[in-house]
Amino acid sequence: ALDDAKKKYRGVYAPLENIKCISYSILPYKEGCKKEHELFALLMRSYQARALQYSFFAQRSAPKWSLPGINSSSVKPLPVKSVGIIGAGTMGSGIAISLLTSKYRVIMLEVKKEFLERGMKHIHSTLERYVKRGRLSIQQAKACSGLIKPTLSYNDLSDVDFVIEAVFENLDIKKKVFEKLVQHCKSDAILCSNTSYLDIDKIASVVPSPDKVMGMHFFAPADIMKLVECIKGSKTSPKTIATVMHLSKSIKKMPVLVGNCDGFVANRMLSPYVREAIFLIEEGSLPAQVDNTLYDFGMAMGPLRVGDLSGLDIGYKDRIGKGLIGPNAPKFENPLFRKGQRYSVLPDIIHDMGRLGQKTGSGWYKYQGGKAVVDPLVTDTIEKYRSKFGFNARQITDMFLKNSGILVDANLSEITERCLLSAVNEGFKLLEEGIACKPSDIDVIWQFGFGFPRHKGGPMFYANNMVGLKNAYEKIEYYWTKNRDCPYWKPSNLLRQLAVNNADISEYRKFLPVPSRL
Repeated sequence: ALDDAKKKYRGVYAPLENIKCISYSILPYKEGCKKEHELFALLMRSYQARALQYSFFAQRSAPKWSLPGINSSSVKPLPVKSVGIIGAGTMGSGIAISLLTSKYRVIMLEVKKEFLERGMKHIHSTLERYVKRGRLSIQQAKACSGLIKPTLSYNDLSDVDFVIEAVFENLDIKKKVFEKLVQHCKSDAILCSNTSYLDIDKIASVVPSPDKVMGMHFFAPADIMKLVECIKGSKTSPKTIATVMHLSKSIKKMPVLVGNCDGFVANRMLSPYVREAIFLIEEGSLPAQVDNTLYDFGMAMGPLRVGDLSGLDIGYKDRIGKGLIGPNAPKFENPLFRKGQRYSVLPDIIHDMGRLGQKTGSGWYKYQGGKAVVDPLVTDTIEKYRSKFGFNARQITDMFLKNSGILVDANLSEITERCLLSAVNEGFKLLEEGIACKPSDIDVIWQFGFGFPRHKGGPMFYANNMVGLKNAYEKIEYYWTKNRDCPYWKPSNLLRQLAVNNADISEYRKFLPVPSRL
């Protein structure tokens, strides 16, 4: 039982200690009760108890959005009975499944018949799998199948209440889709874009009613992952916000309202987290060491495995869009320094080897029977890369610096420290800029989007309660001093103010330089 609990509740103390309590049943009654009470009192004082209590309330607070003068209680959502999905790829079909299992009528549009057939096949096979696993009955699966209409014509979207565009992550393509939606959808339809990082205002600029446009960042696989970042544009109306947030909740998702910027909250924080992972590999670590260290910390999956799962082509296309690589990128004198900051060519090399991640059978790892396996070819590529670009590999610790215990857990390895604190610093900048509403929203995004352990609260909670804001600020200042070519290490002014004033993160509003951009 103890071994099973360790696997099921990885890193969580309470279930293991509860099982230990059973062994006290062989003791005299009073002695057993005393030991149980002592253990209960210890667990109640533990950092995990505080983190789990915090997570409980943070998750219930996130969908309750608030803007100056209005909030989720004062604005009623528009009724939605039918939803149009543009794009029948992995993301579009995943979103469709979530809608169908929540009894929405769905019209799924594609530009080519073979793409549409492939998407419908994926939807039906997923529903069949749900039946086998007991998630749906045969009758429920049939009812879901009866709610979707595949189409190649925009004319079939004329009566839908809500549209979610899920085409390629390309601004020009998305703009063209929205121009067509305006021509064929009714004037009061809500138009949303499923995007990971594109500017919602630029997408909304091509429609006559930008107040009805919003971003909905679903996470892959969309029918399983709970998080939806709901991105408010500069002209998005409260009614649109209320409708998008309500629809997200109705399909059993965790909606979090965020502002509009490159990468929004999730991917903007993920960027330094992943970049530090790559730089650690350049400097001497290996993908499995980085991933295993962060997994042992409590993350559901390490950053390199996450990249393989999502697809390494996504980041590659993003780098093309930013002019860092590709035919339109300038010729950089130093390939390891682009557009004013440190750059790693290693992910581009892995991509150009045709290793796009799990979907192609290889990425940072090779995949055998769905399992990630260390690939000697990747290790050899990394070693040749270091030799070519002059990196002298050093030993990088993947061990916690001190033993952690039930009451305290704040001693990080270099790998965990660099990945986590770089993301934390970006989180404070998002609060400072008004992109994130509150620290707990950031933590909910990390819990549901990236598998941050609930029993450690989230990156912001962990920095405040486990590391300490003053200590976190000093460490970030140290890395900034050492890495002036990594702008994300420049300490957040909000974090600095909190640290200097020995303030708790709950007091962050006192030190905000600008009003919220939400």
